Amino acid sequence: MLRRWVRQVLCWRGSRLLRQRLFLAGLFLFTLLVIVARLEAEADLWALESNTLVLQAGFPAVAVNSSLSAKHLGLRLTPPRDVITTPLIQPRPKMAAYVAAQKQKWLKTYYAPALRQGERTPSCQKLILGEEEEQQRGLAFIETHERLEKPPSAYIEDTRNCSRFIRDRGYVMTATAEEREFPIAYSIMMYTGVEQTERMLRAIYRPHNYHCIHVDRKSPEEIMAAMRTIAGCLPNVFVASKLNAVYWATWSSLEALIFCMQDLMAVSGAWKYYINLTGQEFPLKTNLQLVRILKALNGSNIVDASTDP
Repeated sequence: MLRRWVRQVLCWRGSRLLRQRLFLAGLFLFTLLVIVARLEAEADLWALESNTLVLQAGFPAVAVNSSLSAKHLGLRLTPPRDVITTPLIQPRPKMAAYVAAQKQKWLKTYYAPALRQGERTPSCQKLILGEEEEQQRGLAFIETHERLEKPPSAYIEDTRNCSRFIRDRGYVMTATAEEREFPIAYSIMMYTGVEQTERMLRAIYRPHNYHCIHVDRKSPEEIMAAMRTIAGCLPNVFVASKLNAVYWATWSSLEALIFCMQDLMAVSGAWKYYINLTGQEFPLKTNLQLVRILKALNGSNIVDASTDP
């Protein structure tokens, strides 16, 4: 009788220990899943902030297959003097803390007044998810924090140290094999708004792509200098070797595009498609998504055209 009672007690204690261990194991797995989900959410947010790409608003974009020869386009192959073609592979930091610190630094520098102690900025992730309460906070934040545009002189100063500029601005200096095998050529027409143009350039930039910037000859010299210093820090980014004064809906607009196309074809014939943009646009797709979209075109072109009435 005593032996049976002892056996029952031991079995009961063993089952309790087993339940405790199962509970602890379940708690550990749950915590691990929460951490993984949080890391994935931060990675998605990073991708949304740094890898988003092409095409929205403004001048109608053109996707032209590179199989069109220079002869067909009437282009002369004279490479610009300041083009940089050496690839620069420099993985950037991907820690959420670094991103948050840079965001706060930017907000404190280019918003007035500065953030009050304990005040937090709207959550990008919640805004993207469409949370109405956070959208209201965002609208209130805009109304109470005057937006100051970053002046061209600040970019001239920032680009004195190119490696720091690339790191702090979060340029993507790596790419997948699929992206590297399908380089894209861009032309960017701009006349004002260095900050907006640089933001778009950062979004579309990959070191294996080619980027030509045409700065309107009517633009202030400070804007021209800022764009040249930005281009000087980035491989495969350059200001067009020829610049003209652009007037909307005239031949000068097309001429500016041709200047960049000449330079892009002179620099490399490796790119698969050419896309024209303006400095007032911002991307909606990642570079990898765009590559797959252009592959699906299978050599076809997308060119908007209209006839005079």
